[in-house]
Amino acid sequence: MPQQIKNLRIREVSCSEIIELLENCELPTSDLNPNTSVFLGAFYDEDLVGCVGLEKISQSGLLRSLAVDQNYRGEGVGFELTKAVLTESIKKSYSEVYLLTTDAEKFFIKAGFYKIVKENAPKAVKETKQYSEICSDSAVVMKIDLA
Repeated sequence: MPQQIKNLRIREVSCSEIIELLENCELPTSDLNPNTSVFLGAFYDEDLVGCVGLEKISQSGLLRSLAVDQNYRGEGVGFELTKAVLTESIKKSYSEVYLLTTDAEKFFIKAGFYKIVKENAPKAVKETKQYSEICSDSAVVMKIDLA
């Protein structure tokens, strides 16, 4: 494990704390909802270097807004955030977590997710703004089973 990862701290953060990082990573922020989501931030010292969100959809979770500062990519920050959000999902008794991605399918396969046919996504996923408005038609829907 790289020395720097040992010093990585992940904690819950507010929606407003991650907006700048999401915008720098060109991820959408217009539909972030602190009432239905929890956000985790990854920190080296006091510097926010990554974040991820977990939105409640029906009895499942929607992993969203996984972002890592460009200067820290390739160091395992995204994987640590993914593990942390899945742990949070288990605490919330979600039996599965979904996500939409246009460019990180291989990363999420390594983390245990698998691709599902977009049209077969549950109604709760299809009703999110991320599915219906924000992500392009080329977005892939992925799922991980937790139970």
